[in-house]
Amino acid sequence: MAENTEATGLLAVIDTKIAALQRMRESVIAAISVGAFGQGESIDPSNLPPAPSGGISTPSFSQLNGSLDLPTGIFRDKGLADAIRLLLSAAKRKTPFKEIKAALLQGGLATTAEDFDPTLSGTLNRMKRTGELLAFKEGWDLASSYPESFRQRLAQSTEGTAKTKRKSTAKKKAKKIAEFKKSIEAATPAPKPAATKKPAASDKGHLAEIGEAVLRRA
Repeated sequence: MAENTEATGLLAVIDTKIAALQRMRESVIAAISVGAFGQGESIDPSNLPPAPSGGISTPSFSQLNGSLDLPTGIFRDKGLADAIRLLLSAAKRKTPFKEIKAALLQGGLATTAEDFDPTLSGTLNRMKRTGELLAFKEGWDLASSYPESFRQRLAQSTEGTAKTKRKSTAKKKAKKIAEFKKSIEAATPAPKPAATKKPAASDKGHLAEIGEAVLRRA
């Protein structure tokens, strides 16, 4: 019984190591396919020898429990835009913002930003404006992964939505300004009519003296 227990434990250790090595192998193949080692054009992953059989299934490079599984340090020598391109090329699917952020940091991307979210969001949107990326409800993806006709329809739909939002915002702003003016007018009291000043008695006497002097000269 003791020998069987030791043998079972040894087999479990071996199986674990095989699984880890197979996972490493798949990650390297995926990295080669997207040019992570700078030789993507000269190496065809389909020509590599098949993985050894053994009935052990391992997670793929593209997905691991719903999140990206990347080789350690794959983004260490990459700029943010290049890392995003490489990441989405490997993912081959629409990838949410949080997952992109986690994968980039996990892959060793260097950043000095205290808050990485604005930096990443700004880069994603800039790449969208230049036509490299497409934004969906499900996440971000490379524009090159979709036909030109689809990209044009998506751009038209996005522009129409943006115009509608701008019009709605302008109407709301105009309404608020009008309401503010009304509130100011209601709070400001109406000006009182100016009182007519009656001439004082001294002024009347002075005018009479001037009149008499004019008559004498005449």
